[in-house]
Amino acid sequence: LKFSASPQQQMSTLLFLSTLAIALGKFTLGPAIDKFGGIQSLKVLHLSLFVFLASIGSAKSVTLFAICWVLVDLGFSSCWPGCLASVHQAFEPHVWTKKIGMLALAARSGNATAFLVFGTLLQCFQKWPNAWRFVFVVSAVLQIVPLTLLNSFGKDLDDNNYVVSRDLNESTASTDDYMRKSTI
Repeated sequence: LKFSASPQQQMSTLLFLSTLAIALGKFTLGPAIDKFGGIQSLKVLHLSLFVFLASIGSAKSVTLFAICWVLVDLGFSSCWPGCLASVHQAFEPHVWTKKIGMLALAARSGNATAFLVFGTLLQCFQKWPNAWRFVFVVSAVLQIVPLTLLNSFGKDLDDNNYVVSRDLNESTASTDDYMRKSTI
């Protein structure tokens, strides 16, 4: 960003770079998700989001703010592909549709709740200078929730990045049921 540019020009440049990061992220991060698996990729993503969101909340310069903002959008572009890969990695094919539907519902509910909570925080602290910084720090800290879930969810990965079934009989039975239903 040019320091001599007007605030409107700086914001326009930031929005352009942010949109470009989202578009490029879908192309560049997809192969990484395929290679390392959805669960591992999402762990890296949420750790990165923690760092970038906290950096935005404490940024002392427009340049650092802009760089972290673009990197957050780059990371967000890989959220849904990472989630889909995680479901495919962790569950049998016959439950993918149900799990992805539940995940989509949870994601939309989480987004709606986040906008409500962060909007309320901004409204409550509007007299506080730089209240927006507080919102970014809180959202950084909230990355602990998906990291905790991913660590629990993906703790039984094998060498090929697939979740090892805890109950072999249950897994075999569900696979047999799936094979029977798919051949009818």
